Amino acid sequence: MAKNIFTVITNRLFREGAYGMAYRKKGSEEFNVVLPTSTCGYADSFVYEYNGTTAVFVEMLDFHYGLGTIGVFEIKDGHAVGPKEIIKETTHMSFPNIFEHNGQVYMIPETYSANDIHLYKCIEYPYKWEKTDALLRDCYIVDCALYENDGITYIVGYDIDKESSRCFILNWDKWQLEEFFPKGEHCTERPGGTFYKEDGKLKRVIQDCHRTYGEYIRIYDVERIDKEFFIEKEEKSVRVEDYKLNIPRRYQFTHQYSVSEHYEAIDFYYPRFYWNKLYRIIYVSLFRKGRNFQ
Repeated sequence: MAKNIFTVITNRLFREGAYGMAYRKKGSEEFNVVLPTSTCGYADSFVYEYNGTTAVFVEMLDFHYGLGTIGVFEIKDGHAVGPKEIIKETTHMSFPNIFEHNGQVYMIPETYSANDIHLYKCIEYPYKWEKTDALLRDCYIVDCALYENDGITYIVGYDIDKESSRCFILNWDKWQLEEFFPKGEHCTERPGGTFYKEDGKLKRVIQDCHRTYGEYIRIYDVERIDKEFFIEKEEKSVRVEDYKLNIPRRYQFTHQYSVSEHYEAIDFYYPRFYWNKLYRIIYVSLFRKGRNFQ
């Protein structure tokens, strides 16, 4: 009994859930793990390759700031260099979905706590970004997945209030999102990544939150998406134990997957020992009250 009491006390004083990110080159068996530090975690991993540079964009969870910001790791010679914070606002940010349109790189991060969806334009890849006007205002939409086809940019986000997905087309001439209501059966849950192609087939990532937030991901085969129809069906589910990670830990959840031409990236969640947990709790309650990373 004394051992059990000691374990409970130790967990409450020194253990807390933490997010980290992992990446691997396609064809590799193991993911290379980037563990969180005592002050910062990394979630919502998006890997992207542009002009010979491979980078993994993440939500940075710095407890001193108390809100998520956007950071990036550059992959050099197979090693993650960074992170470097690249976008910081006065409201929470996450899910840095990055894409290219007409030769220009853009990002649509999650900014739902600001009640809008913003587009960021890349000035110098991967470190310098410029904020543009809002694509949509007065909304509570998170985790926008994106797919471009025949010059049309489709965006599927999750509406927190409606607890369902919403579909948009990005009107580049007007610089705004226009909602459409496609027919067909498709998943209306929260994305855990964006659209991607594998062996010529279009896929989409969903995070499963039925039992707990971001427990695992589900992969969907997209049969059709256009202005009239959005049809997809579940192909498989993937849990964190299905991945081989090169640093052993008691990993519990994974809720993000992305893929580029040569790399894959995921995030993971596990209980971590924090020598400074009590300090973190006191600091947040005094100086960052009301802030959180969700």
